[in-house]
Amino acid sequence: MKELIFKHKGAFVGGLIGLIVAMLILTIGFWKTLLILLMLAVGVVIGMLLDGNSAIKNSIDRFKKK
Repeated sequence: MKELIFKHKGAFVGGLIGLIVAMLILTIGFWKTLLILLMLAVGVVIGMLLDGNSAIKNSIDRFKKK
């Protein structure tokens, strides 16, 4: 079983994320789930900025230039 999971790691993680999102939508509703996912994404971006991730900084700089 472990070998199967490691061999198809992307599919396993994607399926697990899909399951979690589906459970959230069914238990707390679509809009609350969407808000949680949005706040999660904002937190990840802020964390990446604090870590000094240059890809995020470059994206923000490109957005500011427009």
